[in-house]
Amino acid sequence: MKESAVPTRVLDWGIGDRLLRFRAERSAAAVSLCGPIPRDVEELAETLRRRSIDTENRRRVISTLLPRWESLSLPEAARETIGRLGDPSTHIVIAGQQPAQWGGPVMLAVKALAICRLASSLNELGIPTAPLFWIASEDHDATEFWAGRAVSSSRPTVEFARPFKSSRRMLGSLTYPTTAATRLSSIAPLFDSADAGEWAERLAATLCESPVDEFQNLWVDLFGSKGLLPIRPEWLRDRQRPIVAGELDRPGEFANGVEQGIVRIERLGLPVPIPKPAQFPFFWVGDDGGRHRLVSDGEFIRIGSKNSEPRTKESLQIELESDAHRVSPDALLRPIVQDILLEPSVSLLGPSEFAYQLELSEIYRHRGIARPVLLPRPRVRWLSAADDRVLGSLGIDPAQIQPEDGPFSLIPSIQAVQRQLELSKFSEPMISLMEAWSEDRELAHALRRRVDRLARRLKEDMRKLEAALQRGAGGDVEEDRRQLEEILERTFPGGEEGERVSSLLGFLLRFGEDGLDALVPSIAWGDGQIRMVTLPTEEVR
Repeated sequence: MKESAVPTRVLDWGIGDRLLRFRAERSAAAVSLCGPIPRDVEELAETLRRRSIDTENRRRVISTLLPRWESLSLPEAARETIGRLGDPSTHIVIAGQQPAQWGGPVMLAVKALAICRLASSLNELGIPTAPLFWIASEDHDATEFWAGRAVSSSRPTVEFARPFKSSRRMLGSLTYPTTAATRLSSIAPLFDSADAGEWAERLAATLCESPVDEFQNLWVDLFGSKGLLPIRPEWLRDRQRPIVAGELDRPGEFANGVEQGIVRIERLGLPVPIPKPAQFPFFWVGDDGGRHRLVSDGEFIRIGSKNSEPRTKESLQIELESDAHRVSPDALLRPIVQDILLEPSVSLLGPSEFAYQLELSEIYRHRGIARPVLLPRPRVRWLSAADDRVLGSLGIDPAQIQPEDGPFSLIPSIQAVQRQLELSKFSEPMISLMEAWSEDRELAHALRRRVDRLARRLKEDMRKLEAALQRGAGGDVEEDRRQLEEILERTFPGGEEGERVSSLLGFLLRFGEDGLDALVPSIAWGDGQIRMVTLPTEEVR
């Protein structure tokens, strides 16, 4: 059955910067919409000291999660986090992401490192805190289950293949089409250094048939020693059942509340990633793990499309009562479920996630749900020490380069500039003359229009020719540009921010876990702005 579509726009902070600027103003409107906006961790700690937690709810939820965690091979630091959660007044800081093969792009690791650092800082200030990472195993966009691009200074960039085609099936219901040994052998060239054997062994120990289990194993291996605990939505399906059943009883109510929030944020000029919420804020899960929307005509409810078999609300409630795995919250209901069940005190959010929360502001207010402190996820951009030295020798400030920059704009050719000046010496007077003619009322209208078109066309052609001169007449800076182009590709693979597309596995093979640790001081939360990091070593395993 084909699911009825709900339009969604995935934001990057490029668009979401409006949201960051609005939040940074700390105005009454910003605080009203975003909640507390602490300036630093000390101010955050004071905010949390005033926050109450439903201790009975916490005990019930932790009792559900405890067997799941105990079944994992957790490092001592993660087990200490479990012990800390034995105190129901412990605060939870949470981040999450859809899982991805080989750990996905570095951005996912930055989220994990950020909540570990934040929890550590709060614990040092006397605020008992536990970091949880929500592995969004119920997401169904398999095309996003992508490892990214492995970038190196000693070999060509490797773009990993996507192991699954697009489908409506949840990632948690998928299994790999190939064996673990086959998948590991497919990336064997990345481990051609003898010193990389340790990473090959560690990675091999995480592999299994389920892509979500495999991601979870890697996360425990990399971040469990920092106290991080994984959590998955299917572990809480029985607990979430009353929440979803309530939405089934009230078709359209949730959407109406979201639409009220949308009106408010649109008036403020803020982005809206889901402009039209669904009638029911959850999916019905088929036997194959596929997620399908529900559509109600008032009397009957249909699953997947208006042409499917009509069901009564009562029959769906009975089925849900007997099988909690039949439903899966959508992107808007998921934060509500998380915040009701887990009561996190802090949520670290990417731009789309942050915007979802603002769309939900009226839902939180009308239903009296305690919303966590919302923090934008940190962003980092890194260079190797070698690349940093080359940029310095070229007179380029690493903090000023952007993904859209290229070697021709950053390193202009003196030879090309001289030719551009020669070109302008002849073209500008001609263009000025033609523009003057186009305004001359003594000339015929048709002639003035033709001259105007020619002037505009000539200006555009001259602009293109000047750009071509920088590309084709730059023999004096050819080697500098070649070096810069290589650095730009390592920093912005495919012209995108490295943290969004650079493979975590490639990063680890290039900089090792020391590289991850070197990022930590620069991933302080707060404003969501990019922090530049120079990593001291390269090709360290």
